Formats: sequence, C-alpha cells, structure tokens
Amino acid sequence: MEKNKGVIGAQTILSGLNSEDWKKIELEDAFRNKWEQLGVVKNMEERYGFMKNLMANASLNTGAGDIAVIFQYMKMLDPRSVVRENEVAQVENAGGVPDNIRNLYNKTLTGVILPDAVRQQILEAAFSMYENQQKIYDETYDQYRKIAASPERDFNLESAIPYFQGDLDLNVKMEQLRKIEKLARNKDDDAAFIQKQGYNSMNMVWDDKRNTWVSP
Repeated sequence: MEKNKGVIGAQTILSGLNSEDWKKIELEDAFRNKWEQLGVVKNMEERYGFMKNLMANASLNTGAGDIAVIFQYMKMLDPRSVVRENEVAQVENAGGVPDNIRNLYNKTLTGVILPDAVRQQILEAAFSMYENQQKIYDETYDQYRKIAASPERDFNLESAIPYFQGDLDLNVKMEQLRKIEKLARNKDDDAAFIQKQGYNSMNMVWDDKRNTWVSP
C-alpha cells in the first residue's frame, strides 16, 4: 500500500510538469552526465579507492599487507598499468612505474617485509598524490558548480553536479596512521635510549596508556 502511494505521488508530480520543466530536467541530466564523464572526476574516484586500500593494508605490517601497499601505490602512479597483484612487475606491464618501486614490489613478492620507515614514506607519498588530486577535483567542482548555479541555468545543484565523497574520511584516517607511526617510533627511540644508558631494558615494560617505559 505504501509503495503504491509513493508511485501515485510520483505520477502526480510528473503529471504536473510542463514542457519547460521537462526541458530543464533534460538539461540537468545532460550536465550531470558531462560532469561524471570528466577525467578529473574519474581520477578522483580511482585515487580514493587506491588510497583507501593502501591505508587499510599499511596498518597490517605483514608481508601480504606490504605487497598490497606497493601494488596500490603503483596503481596510483600508473592507473593504466596492467600488472596484477602478486604478479611480477615488469616494464611491459607497469611501464609508468619507476624502476625502484617495481624492484621494491618484486622483493616483497619474495617475502621481504618493508621497514616501517619505508612503508611510511610510501604512505606519505601516496597521500600527497591523493591530496593533489583532491585539490584539482575541488577546483573543477567549484567551476562547474558556478556554471550550474548561473541564472540562465539555475539547476538543482545536488542533482546536476553531485560531489564525490567516499564512505571514509581519508584525512582523518591519515592522521590516525601518523599518530600510530609516531608512537611506534617514539617507543623504539625510548628503548634505544634505555639501552644506551646502561639500563636493562628487559626489566622495563611499555605502558600503552601512559605512552612510556615503566618499571614493572
């Protein structure tokens, strides 16, 4: 019954539209299709997906996670590359990826675990690329939004030019990963300091709540 009411309501609204209304709807649809087909929009959606997956795997600190981290980074560097995850990267299938990154990726396929510092460098480099893409996207969106809102068009902005926003705020996620990395680095630095001072680190315990080494 409720479904029928909704259908009847929609039919009533549509029946009240005149030719000018229909023309505006068609123009909005054409404008939205043009917007969604822009390279900058497709690149934003792609980069978001790569970055989201990269972040998820960076926090695993495992061999499989490192393979996925570099693979996603290579896709950000060269979205058109045809190399598959767990497949050896060569010039033929990942020509747009620098040699050092391809070599690093191939090493992880043999079981090599990335040092924390290297993993963090890849994460930061990938996020910088994502931020640049976000900036380009936002600038383009503002330009098209002004066109859609111009008096001669006066489109419904939500319909004519939808703003892409993923289900996860990557800026917030990046800050969380940076805090985790900094905490781990401080923990290692403190452990080295304890050993340098001649203390027996085996008698010290890391307190996660206080973020410091304490005597048990």
